[in-house]
Amino acid sequence: MRLLRPTRIVFILAILASSVLPLASGGALAQEGTWGIELAPGIEYKIFNLPDPNRVFVSRLDRRNPNVTIEGLLADGVIWDENPADTRETVRSMFNQSEGALGFWGKQWGTRMDAVVGINGFFTVGRYDPTLASGHVQSGWYTRHFTELQSMSGFVWKQDSTSSFAQCIYHNENKQRVTFLDQNDVYQKFHNVNVTRGDNQMILYTNQYGTSTRTNDDGAEVLIELRRPLGTLPAVEGIIRQIRTNVGNTEIPFDHIVLSANGDPVESLVGKAHIGERVSISQEITNCNYVPGTERTDWTNTYTAIGVDKYILKNNIVQVIQDVARQPMTAIASNENFVFFIVVDGREPGVSRGMSNYEIAQFAKNTLLAADAATLDGGGSSTMVINGTVINHTTCNFTDCSQPSAVMETDSTGLLMETIDPADASVSQTMGMWSEDIQEYEAIVPNGLMMVAVEPPVRFNAFPAGSTAQVFTQTPLRHGPGNNYDRLTTIDPGETGSVPVMVLETANNMNGIFVHGFFWWKVSYGGQEGWAPLDVTQADLPNQVYLPVIR
Repeated sequence: MRLLRPTRIVFILAILASSVLPLASGGALAQEGTWGIELAPGIEYKIFNLPDPNRVFVSRLDRRNPNVTIEGLLADGVIWDENPADTRETVRSMFNQSEGALGFWGKQWGTRMDAVVGINGFFTVGRYDPTLASGHVQSGWYTRHFTELQSMSGFVWKQDSTSSFAQCIYHNENKQRVTFLDQNDVYQKFHNVNVTRGDNQMILYTNQYGTSTRTNDDGAEVLIELRRPLGTLPAVEGIIRQIRTNVGNTEIPFDHIVLSANGDPVESLVGKAHIGERVSISQEITNCNYVPGTERTDWTNTYTAIGVDKYILKNNIVQVIQDVARQPMTAIASNENFVFFIVVDGREPGVSRGMSNYEIAQFAKNTLLAADAATLDGGGSSTMVINGTVINHTTCNFTDCSQPSAVMETDSTGLLMETIDPADASVSQTMGMWSEDIQEYEAIVPNGLMMVAVEPPVRFNAFPAGSTAQVFTQTPLRHGPGNNYDRLTTIDPGETGSVPVMVLETANNMNGIFVHGFFWWKVSYGGQEGWAPLDVTQADLPNQVYLPVIR
């Protein structure tokens, strides 16, 4: 029997009955819409209790509203980590870390994410390998390449609020390159993005790989500051800030990339790169066997993209045959005006049995009036979060309440372990964790998607580059503007009083950006560069600012 805390019971009953309106994003009361309950202008949700029985949770984003968008989620904010536990995270945890964080919607750095709805995303490579198994684009950053020549690539969301389900694609190696603009367009190709560097390779690293490249001291690395996130087309301009030879593990600030070369490409990269020069970086994705005049997925200005499992509905035609394999499901669907997130609970007799691929395709087509749909990772991973609260019943998705003999246990860390074969207790996999506050098991997954209400940029421009900031209290220095970025160090004023830090120039005009309740500046301290929050209410001299503690 599932045990729910009273607050969760009240919240779920309110949703099911639609008699009590939950809090909308930003704290205002939601309003009943013509389709469902409005969470924010342009984002609604609705629960369908079907007679099978099935309980289907659906959120809907109106693509005609320019102030809402779809964002990607990444476990611990990175594509890969040396610690496997850091490459999987609950949807709720990823969602909460993204609330109020920096975005790039509207092709401008500085917009903030008011997180509204979140769902789980795609698979990992294997049962014991937590590496993300497909491509990923987040806030305009192309952080992991989609698999070459894969029959089903993923869902693509663009800056103009159009979307598509990309199919077979490839990366033309001649179009993955850095161009040295001050040298008559001399260029050099790179091999991949955010993967371990191999022999005789040049790999491009972004902040989503981690705080540093984690490379050995056997190559060359060039640090480039960008004017915008590095995605697919159009090409992105930047400025070379550092050239490091025979030294690896270069730190990657949030608005920089690192070109890391080993072996044959080293001499060419070092010979072409000069500090202060401009470069242009391009990544181009093309349809497999593309023939001019045929349908082609346009990846220009892609804002978010994620891998999908099966393309179940295409141009109003169901793509899968009728079957009886029913389970919890997560899917994404779309039509001309809307994008839908769909989560179906399952494995709970008398409440929700789950759906097959055919059934969810029919639901998307006939009930939601979607034209296209694809499944994501389902089963125990199926999760929907609204305004920080898990909406669906995830425990039975894990334990299969129709099979009381299912063997599930938690280890000493609270992580859920599923025994794959009860006869072989050594075969197990970390899958999720028990949540005390909602009294449910929650899946830990590599990535996900969010529906977001976009807040406009706010800047404070009183402190130009070169200003001296006097620090009188311990203050974090982070990789980027916001508490979601890793802490580089702590600025310590010391025992005798204040310690000065210097406000630095940026290539993207980001100084003074308002994130997580504070204005942030790029500063230098103790030989390190990073971002720190400035308490402008205490500024009493033109060239002095005071940095507060952020916890």
